[in-house]
Amino acid sequence: MILKKNIFCRSLLFSFIIFLSTNAYGSTSLLATSSQNKELFFEQAEKIFVQAGKGSFNHQAINLLFKEMGNVEMPEIIFCGTPLNAMEKAEQSGNFAFMAVENTIVPGNLIFATIEALRQFAITEISAGVNMKIKQCLIRNKRAIETNAKLRKIASHPAALRQINVWKTNKNLEEIPVEEGTSAAAKSLSKEEYLPDVGVIGSSVLAEIYNNLTVTEEGIQDSDNNFTLFGLFQISRRKVLVSTVQATQALQVARDVLQIQIKVDRLFGLMKKRLLIMHNVAQWKWNHRQPIKDLSREKQLLNNLVEKGIDLGLDREYILTFFQAQIEAAKMIQEKYFKDWEDKKMNIFENVPNLKLILRPQLDELSTNLLEALRDISPLIDQVKVQEIIQSRANHILKGHGIDDAICHKVIEPLN
Repeated sequence: MILKKNIFCRSLLFSFIIFLSTNAYGSTSLLATSSQNKELFFEQAEKIFVQAGKGSFNHQAINLLFKEMGNVEMPEIIFCGTPLNAMEKAEQSGNFAFMAVENTIVPGNLIFATIEALRQFAITEISAGVNMKIKQCLIRNKRAIETNAKLRKIASHPAALRQINVWKTNKNLEEIPVEEGTSAAAKSLSKEEYLPDVGVIGSSVLAEIYNNLTVTEEGIQDSDNNFTLFGLFQISRRKVLVSTVQATQALQVARDVLQIQIKVDRLFGLMKKRLLIMHNVAQWKWNHRQPIKDLSREKQLLNNLVEKGIDLGLDREYILTFFQAQIEAAKMIQEKYFKDWEDKKMNIFENVPNLKLILRPQLDELSTNLLEALRDISPLIDQVKVQEIIQSRANHILKGHGIDDAICHKVIEPLN
């Protein structure tokens, strides 16, 4: 890969916003608008309206999304049943809708209910996304497990029951279709409205909601390649109803942006974690009167990363350029801390993690994960759309203790 040496300029920051505007004829157009220092809307959102119900895979996905965001507080979550209901409530209240966009085993992949809702509504902001593996689980009442009750029946939404055919083979289980959904089945199981010989098929989050339920088997779905892409969107109502074809095109655009954004967010999230650890690294070196620079350690680290990166298909010079930038930024942060502590005549810091036993293993693991994230984004890096997203997301993600504009510029420079 040939690296470009473009200088990242914060004044040219793009916040990538998708508008699918509708004219009197119902045609759609794709617009990208820019703004400076724009905050992510979802960080200030009061509510998120989620497709499907409590205990669904959508519920598990929104939990996963905010877990991956780290320090972003989750707003109030309201479950709406369908994408259309989620969009209507989000649009009316000026908040966000969280919906399934694509599934790897659904015919055509795109979620038809979301497409139909997009005939009436347009996506005006793509804020975040998560790609989650769908793992069907067998969930039992704990009392049934304690009494060794034999499993004879399984209850769930018909769609879930159709996804576990291999697991069902030779078990002779009676099926109880629950059209209201897996959440309703789990609620009945929790309230002991089913006999002890009944289990529910669904998401593991059901066992977190009902503390008298437990997961006894996980990953019993037929396909090991069952992934769903979810998106967090801001919505506006269309002036004119558009066709299914146009709504499909709108969702395809959102999917393409989400797929890139997820890769970029993962890369930047790992870069941020690495930078934030430098506070403890600097404290340990301060306590032990150790210099910030450790050239032998840097050389060894870079050699190891080059070897691992080449095995992943990355270019040697690309690996070196990227990680040299991360190392330089890490030293810049430590130097700032040292200067501040010298000015304040700081003494010894208490309860600092050990550099060799704790901090360096953490950094080594992050570096390995960074290589994998680089592998995923590198084939796309020269695309204009990807560059816009990189610049926009850097502003939102690469911030925190010790991370200023100069640090942000340094760590993403190899990506421009």
